[in-house]
Amino acid sequence: MDVTADTSKGKQMAAVRLAILGIGSLRCGVPIVAALSTYFGERPLEVRFFDADIERLDLFEKLAKQVFKWAGVTHSVEAFTDAEEAVSGCQRVLACVEPYCARKALKDKSL
Repeated sequence: MDVTADTSKGKQMAAVRLAILGIGSLRCGVPIVAALSTYFGERPLEVRFFDADIERLDLFEKLAKQVFKWAGVTHSVEAFTDAEEAVSGCQRVLACVEPYCARKALKDKSL
């Protein structure tokens, strides 16, 4: 998805694509969504979420969409169950992976 915005000179600006890995963390996810809801940059923002826990991923996708709507920002939000797909084409990646998410993603109980 290539999101663009109009500028005063009629040119299109490409969206900034940001991937957030481990969004399902209550310690990190809530403050990240809140902070992004206050971003009113010149370029549109395309936010891509990844978490190994499907339920948490779904919860934070819905939360972000509601918070962004209430805040009046036009960020797009997508959720991905594959980390590589989530970061594909991103200009920025934020990793907030806690041990729970890492264990689930790697299916290794020894972490």
